[in-house]
Amino acid sequence: MRKIKHIGLFLGILFTISSCQSENASENAFLSNISKTRAYLPVEFDWANIDWMPTPPGQARIPSPWMGAGSIVSNYGTDIANDRFKSDGWELVYNTFDPNAERLSNPYFVLYNKYRGTLRFFLYVTTPFVVPSSYVMDGISINSATPTSLLCFLGKEIVDATKNETQYSQIQHMPYDGSSPLATEKWHMIQYELAYDPNLSSTSNDLSFSIYLKYCNIQTINLGGTIEGTIRGTIGAASSSNLFSDLKKGAETIGTGILAGIGTNFIAKNETNANTGENLLGLRKEVFKSISTGIKSALTGSIKDLPNSLFKGLSAIFGSQNNQPIPVNLQFESTISLKGTISEEGALPVSSFAFWIPGTNIAPHAAGQIPLYNKPLGILNFDGCPKVEPILMYEIIGPVNPNEASEYEASYKVSARYKSNLAQYLIVNPEVREIADVTIKKQELVRIDNGYTICSSNSFYIGLENYRHEPINGPHKYPDLAVRFTIEVQPKNGDSPAVIIKTFKINSKKEI
Repeated sequence: MRKIKHIGLFLGILFTISSCQSENASENAFLSNISKTRAYLPVEFDWANIDWMPTPPGQARIPSPWMGAGSIVSNYGTDIANDRFKSDGWELVYNTFDPNAERLSNPYFVLYNKYRGTLRFFLYVTTPFVVPSSYVMDGISINSATPTSLLCFLGKEIVDATKNETQYSQIQHMPYDGSSPLATEKWHMIQYELAYDPNLSSTSNDLSFSIYLKYCNIQTINLGGTIEGTIRGTIGAASSSNLFSDLKKGAETIGTGILAGIGTNFIAKNETNANTGENLLGLRKEVFKSISTGIKSALTGSIKDLPNSLFKGLSAIFGSQNNQPIPVNLQFESTISLKGTISEEGALPVSSFAFWIPGTNIAPHAAGQIPLYNKPLGILNFDGCPKVEPILMYEIIGPVNPNEASEYEASYKVSARYKSNLAQYLIVNPEVREIADVTIKKQELVRIDNGYTICSSNSFYIGLENYRHEPINGPHKYPDLAVRFTIEVQPKNGDSPAVIIKTFKINSKKEI
């Protein structure tokens, strides 16, 4: 029984599935048991090809997450269920399935994709319970006094690399087949995209994740378009957003968040009219149509053709199967209105685990599971918020002769031209460079203050001047800019490639 008691206690993620009333008791029990555990490696198994999970004799068999009743297909479709093989870049990090255990209670395993920088958690609920709720809410946070940028990609279309995030929360969408989102004898998948932090390899062993899973009730959602009664795309927000704060009070909340999608079902199941852009997500028609058109264009050709497609998203990851792209992580920023409550009571199963972050300096005497994949996480990051100085360009549009011109008459149209080669600020994980060729396929400037417009040129209109080169109608207006990278990760061993699209804020403001 000692072995079973400790199977899920210390892996490095404080992963809590509990009610509010039991959180403190659960945490105290967890802390009291740390001293009783000792380091061990998780059981390895062929997760991608098995039909049944490794379970002890006498316990009811547990099917794999990939097919049948209770699988992840109801939430994410077959393209994501089939995205699980080592040739796609997946590695087993943690696992509590053990055929030699006495009994498994709410077991799970964790995969990491070394070509995309994404973690996927697969939890199978065995404890019977009744939940009067409509949605599953989950979140991840960092437990450490040491600052880290691991979570800075979550909840944002445009990343400010100077700001670290300590927490991210999301509400998962309703299963497409109409089944209950949280149920017994069912698989639950949670995915997070991680940024590369070059400082983690020297970080002490106090660095761990915390993950929670609970349920909530949402009556309505509005993504700037129509009011919908069902959430059909994952809604997420970082700790710097207050989107979910008022839900705890049962009040309506409005804030900036992320509409996230995984798999082709994100578009296929939510599009009601391809011509007009009518959709079930609650997005404005023109916004959804733009997203839909771009994703369809990206999926038409091969993964190699994707950088030249019509897809204009600012935060996305595409994997591939048989050289065809699969949207495995999409993020679109939106002003979101939610009305509902975060439930704080109920009969959810109670479990606590710990999860050391792979790639950190884990002490030899550390308690609990040691990660099977123990290398720095994340594919890339960006170094700060570099300042870019514009070169002013003048186009004559009126008289420049003082004898012919008025000081109130425009003589010049002024544009600011920027150098867009910011590749020197992109930081790539050395572990990734060892196994893959990382290539910047495209680099573009994005105008933030004009509806997130991707600019084909690096020149921006900023104002008019008279013949004396004095601004007319006030000071020149310099644009807020970001840089959008389209990056190909091509494994050196011939495994399936990936394309990552990330956009980072830059300092383009000129001192006047």
